Amino acid sequence: MFCLVCIPEAGARGLVRKVETQLKDGKTQIMVSVANPSSYTVIRLSKNEVLLAFQDTTLDSGAKKPKLAKDTLVRELSVSQKRQDVVSILALLKEPALSLTHSMNMAKSMLTMEMTGAVAIVQKPVEPIISQGNYEVEGKPTIERPAGPDEIQPPPEPEITPEIPKPLVKPPGDARYPIMQPHDPATQGYDFKYDGPLINQLVGTGTPDQQLYAKAVEAYKAGQWQQAIQDLTQLQQDFPVSDKIEAATFLLARAYHGLYTPNLSKRLVDVAEKYRQAIKQFPDSQFSAQAIAHLAEMYLTVGNYPEAAAYCDLVWDRYKNLAMTPDFMLLRGKALLANGQKEQALGVFDMLLGYYPDSEYVEPTQLEKAKILYEERAYKQSLEMLQAIESKNPQARFIYPDQARYMGENYYQLGSHTKARELLFETINMFPETEDEDIVLTKIGDTYKEQGFPDKAAMIFRMVASNYPGSDGRLISLVRLADYMEENPGTEIMDDRSARDIHKEIVRNNPDHPLAQVSMIKLARLAYDEKKYEESVSILLSLLARHPFTKLHDDVREALLASLEAIFLRDHKEGNYAHIVEYYDKVRDVVPFEEMPQLMFIVANAYRETGMCSWALTQLEKISRYYDDPKPAEILFIMADCNKSLGEFEKARKLFETFILQYPGDPRYVEAHYQLADIYLDRDDSERAIHSLRVCLQPGTPYSDDFNLLFKYAKMLKNQEKYEEAVSAYQKAVVLVMEADPPNTGAAVDIHERIGDLYEKMDLLPKAVESYENALELAGGPNSYPALEFKIARCLALMGQMERATQILESLAQSGQNVWAKAAKAKLEQVLVKGAWDKTS
Repeated sequence: MFCLVCIPEAGARGLVRKVETQLKDGKTQIMVSVANPSSYTVIRLSKNEVLLAFQDTTLDSGAKKPKLAKDTLVRELSVSQKRQDVVSILALLKEPALSLTHSMNMAKSMLTMEMTGAVAIVQKPVEPIISQGNYEVEGKPTIERPAGPDEIQPPPEPEITPEIPKPLVKPPGDARYPIMQPHDPATQGYDFKYDGPLINQLVGTGTPDQQLYAKAVEAYKAGQWQQAIQDLTQLQQDFPVSDKIEAATFLLARAYHGLYTPNLSKRLVDVAEKYRQAIKQFPDSQFSAQAIAHLAEMYLTVGNYPEAAAYCDLVWDRYKNLAMTPDFMLLRGKALLANGQKEQALGVFDMLLGYYPDSEYVEPTQLEKAKILYEERAYKQSLEMLQAIESKNPQARFIYPDQARYMGENYYQLGSHTKARELLFETINMFPETEDEDIVLTKIGDTYKEQGFPDKAAMIFRMVASNYPGSDGRLISLVRLADYMEENPGTEIMDDRSARDIHKEIVRNNPDHPLAQVSMIKLARLAYDEKKYEESVSILLSLLARHPFTKLHDDVREALLASLEAIFLRDHKEGNYAHIVEYYDKVRDVVPFEEMPQLMFIVANAYRETGMCSWALTQLEKISRYYDDPKPAEILFIMADCNKSLGEFEKARKLFETFILQYPGDPRYVEAHYQLADIYLDRDDSERAIHSLRVCLQPGTPYSDDFNLLFKYAKMLKNQEKYEEAVSAYQKAVVLVMEADPPNTGAAVDIHERIGDLYEKMDLLPKAVESYENALELAGGPNSYPALEFKIARCLALMGQMERATQILESLAQSGQNVWAKAAKAKLEQVLVKGAWDKTS
């Protein structure tokens, strides 16, 4: 069962304050007090597990220890805070819930989840002996369970004779390996080997009660369950004080067990109650221990592993004679293993092998250990153990369904696909009624696929998908078929259905199955391949909402990263930074961006480009912790740039300097120097500013032809009295302005004049005159720029060319009453008096 409920946001995150259970009108209620509730998810994880998850919610300290009423269906409640502000409430049930509903009372801020079990509880039952895998027994070993009136018996069901399919092929081998014959249909699946003490209670058969018991035993041995039940029930009614009552009561439970073995999962409660009544009525009986063992075996068969393990523990602690037998040790080991207690199970298996090295139970125990090794991915060791079993008993694979199966599984994992396929086919042929035949066939298809025979594999997958409706193998095969169709466009193996159709069917019909999550990821990747990135993200976010604790977290993260990165890179390329920020704000509460530093960098850069440098720095600081020093170049550069934009020049300087030191080959190396030049100039650090500008102006850089930068660089060199470098910079600048379209003659005049000034300072007067004359020519010739003519006259006089200097000054003096005319007149008087130009004037 799955349900996702969305509740209107209340403007703040939710808070789970209290969790408790109660019994109301025979129904179990789990009540959760939650302030500001957001969306919540209800998932039935298994028959006996229900998960309630709140999103955008935190856990109050008072709710960590839920109040649990003992008379409810709930055996255990665990409340915990998960990542991404998810609160998880996991309910472990005493038995499967037949109904499950939930509702939210917004006025009371209370969520109520209501369940009923197989039998509605109408009054407080007897304290259960099983609690979290333990047991409690008062006085002598007894089992207390709610019991109806003794005279009410469950109605016998008609005997069903199952159809025994014929093997597909005979097992290979010679006369030493006999073909196993099918069981008697009346008793198939039922084991008589523990019934010796009950069946042998035939001493003295002369009285009517003894004769009736003997008749029941014969019917029981023949698998005539209903006749045996009738005779034993009559014995209980007609001879209540007979010395056969004790054996009859336990044998009656065994008869019901035999009757309902083909349908045990549905009639478990009825059979278990018969065993419990017998144990309760005769707590000191020699048959009690074996009855408890049968209870454990039944619960193991139907998949209630905690209960099976607990009953095995009860036998282990209370009935050592039975507990130390090899058959029970094997049963206990299997129950512990199924209940997740692997280390304890291995201890029991090792004890069995040590105490009973020649027992008939050695082989099945070694097989269980081989299966554990397989689950631990120790494939070679597992295979060696299975081969050791066969070396001692060549018939093992014809006796144990898992022998050939796990040998094939190990060969598959070790890459021997042909051998694996042979053994898996052998498993299907020898045990056609194997419980997970669909999975075995699917693995056979995988062997073909791995060996490069995709068409053969596809045929196997299609056969499984068609013949095993509702099975896990069908779902796996559908996923494999969808992959095949993607790799072979145009194939008609699934008629007119596409890979997308198959994945949609899986998600629609099996929303809570783990493979539905796989299909959702596949659908997201199909959308990605079609460049429907937003659709891909939507599918993945739906997966997270439906399965907040998915085991495919890494796959979801990878697919999300790919789609979001495609969206952000597309927008970044188009300069649509505002959309990046908008999309990030939309999904950031449900996407684990903190685990995706590549995306966070793009987002931070988008914040920077839209002028939100403070937000950009916040994102960068979140992801910088994912990297050891040296930090990535992108992070260092953008953090430096954002700090500069925010006026944090000292932080920016340190970051830019670290960047150019650690990443001299980065394309932004020159840009970093450009930014540093501004910072150095602001600090009046001319030497470092000149160095950075020199890097920026090197040939081939983006700034090598930047006139403004070159002009600034030349001025700084002049101020540092580095005249030759300044002249070189100015000369390059004048070339740039004259090559512009149209030429910037005004700037060229200014630069030529500055070059002349520098030459004059270096006493290179001829070059100074040349520069001034170039400027004057660009300005319009004589009388167009008096200041330049004055400077020319000054240089000529200093060079001893007094006649030409005097001519220029006289021309300036006669040009009018402007400042340069007055200066020219004054300088002429000085030259006439001194006969030379005064350098110090």
